[in-house]
Amino acid sequence: MAGFDLSRFRERAFGRTPLPNHPLRDERSVNKMIEGLPQDPIEGLAELTHWVMSVNSDDEFSAERRARVLMALEQASRSYWSALSVLYLAPEGKPVEGRQGDASILRGMLDSALGFSTGYGFSLLREDKTSRWSEENVADVALRSARWIGRRYTLSHMLNLPVIDDIWEDLHNLYLLADAHQVLRKVIAVYPDATPTSSVKQAYTRVLLTDLCGLESLRGREVELAFRIAGRVASSAKLESEPMEGATCAVQVQGASRPTAVRRLPASAKSVLYLDAFNCLPRLKSLLERDMDADLAGPDSMFGPGFTLRERNAMISRLMDAWGPTPPQRRSKRVPLSTVALVRGGFDSSAEVIATLEQGGWRRGPGEESRLQIVYGEAEPVASPKVVRKSQAEAKARLVDASVGGLGLVVPRKQAAWARLGLLMAVYIEPGPAWVIGVVRRVSAEEEMLSLGIAVFARQPKLAWFRLETTGYTSVWEEEKRHDRNFLEHFQRGILVDADSGPLAPGELLIAPGVAERGSRLDVPFPTGVQRIRVTAVREATEDFQRVAFESLGMMPPTA
Repeated sequence: MAGFDLSRFRERAFGRTPLPNHPLRDERSVNKMIEGLPQDPIEGLAELTHWVMSVNSDDEFSAERRARVLMALEQASRSYWSALSVLYLAPEGKPVEGRQGDASILRGMLDSALGFSTGYGFSLLREDKTSRWSEENVADVALRSARWIGRRYTLSHMLNLPVIDDIWEDLHNLYLLADAHQVLRKVIAVYPDATPTSSVKQAYTRVLLTDLCGLESLRGREVELAFRIAGRVASSAKLESEPMEGATCAVQVQGASRPTAVRRLPASAKSVLYLDAFNCLPRLKSLLERDMDADLAGPDSMFGPGFTLRERNAMISRLMDAWGPTPPQRRSKRVPLSTVALVRGGFDSSAEVIATLEQGGWRRGPGEESRLQIVYGEAEPVASPKVVRKSQAEAKARLVDASVGGLGLVVPRKQAAWARLGLLMAVYIEPGPAWVIGVVRRVSAEEEMLSLGIAVFARQPKLAWFRLETTGYTSVWEEEKRHDRNFLEHFQRGILVDADSGPLAPGELLIAPGVAERGSRLDVPFPTGVQRIRVTAVREATEDFQRVAFESLGMMPPTA
């Protein structure tokens, strides 16, 4: 099997123009499409992801119809996911113990997981007229949604993505929804043709257990193994709304709250669940005692041949410590440093230095750093006025420590009088090569210096130009060509948290404050056309910026 080409995967998944009348409106057409899927797992999963995203973006689908189509597509995706898991864990036919697999595989799988998770979420939204099928199958749909959210959680950690607040929000909201429908504890088959059973509560508990094992210090394959083991024993854990004597961990079922030690739980905490994993320990011990005479370098017999027996035993021992009565302190490991850094504060100032996404017909005028041009095929370019620079908030700083999701900086107070909580900040750490983008979460002063704590959004962000869609659709190229208006009246800048060349996969975008809201549609020009994306949630909004989640609605032709 050839290597995973992420650009080709995303081009097939997100780069096609949506059809006016969706072809997957009846069971026969769905089955016909599935029968014609490519055998290659990369091509096949890309094709399925395309159809999942197209179903999600079509408002004409009822909750029942969307859920039933997604279930069929999910069933078809299982063989692809299995093959790609093996390709990541054992690319040469045997486990690559101690090594990272191809991250492009994980990114493609994350695109697929996000599509399924979003679609099932839409299917659970209440409608004016809820069908009998939806009422009878709410537990099944909710369980599938919970499992896909769990998969997103795991893949995000395997990729060391710093922004996973939306995953916790989705997980907590689903827990509350299932509780309101009285299906939280209902045990059902995971798949129609599979024997394992689960429930929304069990899937939720599985994520909590996985989070307890210190994922920040694990390799991607180790995160996956921890998640698989947690799935095997999650039914033994206790998760209750009342304090328990053996509970060492608690979580607030709201917002982006994450599990924390019970001793650190604020006195004002509400909607709290307490987790006691002690009953999982006997099961872990029995797993540890299996295959004692087998070769430790051989493939594991319980959690997949992509792992060695040695890896399995080491992870089980780690989990027994993490879930025991005296777990290690759970904090992201901070590495002390002393490195020169350059910082820029504020959305406008940060956007000036972020590398630009390749959008095709863009080019700078000779000797004019701040001028951009749009090119219409072979026609003469229409120049835009100079971008008006706002006052630059820039300073030299020193990086004093760092973790997977954060940076600690010290900067002279006189140079950073602009620093404040909620401010977007770009950080360049010598020798580079890229600027890191994040938000100020902590500010403290000591004599003439400021100490800044930065929560990292992206370590390789990309700047993209977009236009906010108004009523109707007119090609951004044609409109600009006809009216020859000021470029900045049409286009605005956004900072992509995770982007590769080609069409945008679902992700997050940092934009100026007040620009968009949930449901807003943005047009992003590329050489082959204009990709339309839709804002699905506003994750964070400050006076300086908005952080929004978006999904792809497909490519529009370059002319109206």
